[in-house]
Amino acid sequence: MKKIIFTCFILISIYSCSKVSKVTVIETFDKEISSVIHPKKDGSYTTYYVEIQGEVNDSIKIEYFDDSFSFYYFGKINEFKRMDYYGGISEKLTFYPYKATSGKLTIKQVLQ
Repeated sequence: MKKIIFTCFILISIYSCSKVSKVTVIETFDKEISSVIHPKKDGSYTTYYVEIQGEVNDSIKIEYFDDSFSFYYFGKINEFKRMDYYGGISEKLTFYPYKATSGKLTIKQVLQ
């Protein structure tokens, strides 16, 4: 009986976990770039996180949630932002080159 309950718990845990991810690579710094991640209709999500890695020659600006949060970064970047996700909406991130003219960034957005 304990094996059956444990097996059911594991299967329910695996089935109920949803994950959507999107990776954006930025190598040109002449325009702003928006990236939107859309939840799956049947998915169950609790967390939105963004991982930014790379290097730029000057300041850049990243906006989360349609200008609710704005952060400036420069030089070598290894940033991880984790936020609660309450569901039902797509999450938007906008990259602004600001003063940077060169570099390479990898931005990973995840709904989990």
